[in-house]
Amino acid sequence: MLCVNYCSRVRGTSLKILLQRCRNLKCLLLQQTNLDSESVQAAEWEKAEQLQVGAGCNDVNDCKISVPLFQELDITATDLSKECLLDFLPRIPAIRFFLHLESLLLLF
Repeated sequence: MLCVNYCSRVRGTSLKILLQRCRNLKCLLLQQTNLDSESVQAAEWEKAEQLQVGAGCNDVNDCKISVPLFQELDITATDLSKECLLDFLPRIPAIRFFLHLESLLLLF
């Protein structure tokens, strides 16, 4: 879990690197940050996964499977555009929990 709630300096410019390097990241809390829509869209959300060896495999190279890890996101009180939300949310493969109160009105 990474929590940077209420940190006004967080703009999302490092999200792409964060998702690439933090392979065990499951939860990202970004309430009241200054996220930039373009930076959020540029992140590779669909690649937030970890390679694991399948059960019963003898050779590691033959039995690698991708397991989506990133599951929880809270972007309450951010100024992300509707277009941004519609672009990046479907690219999170295993999202279980999403909170952005303003987006509930935009998406439905």
